[in-house]
Amino acid sequence: WELSEKAKTVPARISQMGMVSLPMIGDLQASGQTVWDLKKQIEQRLQEGGYIRRPQVSVIIKAFQSKKIAVVGSVRKPGVLVIERNVTTLLDVLSLAGGLSDQAGQMLYVIRREPSDSSQASPMDKPATITIDLHELMERCNLSLNMVLRSGDIVSVPQAERFFVYGYVRKP
Repeated sequence: WELSEKAKTVPARISQMGMVSLPMIGDLQASGQTVWDLKKQIEQRLQEGGYIRRPQVSVIIKAFQSKKIAVVGSVRKPGVLVIERNVTTLLDVLSLAGGLSDQAGQMLYVIRREPSDSSQASPMDKPATITIDLHELMERCNLSLNMVLRSGDIVSVPQAERFFVYGYVRKP
């Protein structure tokens, strides 16, 4: 790094816990980050550490580990999606599942196995359920609800509740 006219290539692998370890800057959280965000974090750490005054970093993904996300319920194409992208959001997965069916309800649930410690999620971990208001996400375009999904997540879109009208009405 002493010779400013020489570029350095540092191959790195992202660990099972989503961390990448780089010389001089140490560990960085890489999972859930975009390539742009990771690039900016590396540049910031190099500059703040006093290693390089104006670092120019390129992050190139050589290979992705595929993610499996199950989509069930009121979508046009339910099933397990195998995704080979860095960041996959809820809207991405709904689009890949063909969109919502006509019978879809107002809420959507993401079931996620939360790891009991700092290791990878396992079938023994307790599931957490995250509730998303579909009207707020889709109609009002509240993108703060467009969460990043992880491998092993289950997206469940229940059918809309049915109701009946009885009594003294014209068309019960």
